[in-house]
Amino acid sequence: MDISELKQLGNLMKEIMEDEKRQYLYGCYSLINDEIEISSRKIQVKSIAEYINSIPDSVTRRAFKLRFLDNLSWNEVAIKMGYSSESGPRKLCERFLNK
Repeated sequence: MDISELKQLGNLMKEIMEDEKRQYLYGCYSLINDEIEISSRKIQVKSIAEYINSIPDSVTRRAFKLRFLDNLSWNEVAIKMGYSSESGPRKLCERFLNK
């Protein structure tokens, strides 16, 4: 897993919700996106979420969840986790990814 895959998570989840809403509103799967495309996105989201949930250290796992699952800014993550600046949780995640 790399940072570019993690950064896509928030947008993938939004894209799934938007496509499902369009399908409901327009009642036509073939004009918007078919179920295979939506299923593919859901598989990507699940894979990333499983990766994050597999992080053994709870502090690191929490930083990843806040940043990538909840789509918070690094500054918002720092505040929620009690860091004085955004560099704390950001560096924590970067160190984990560079292992």
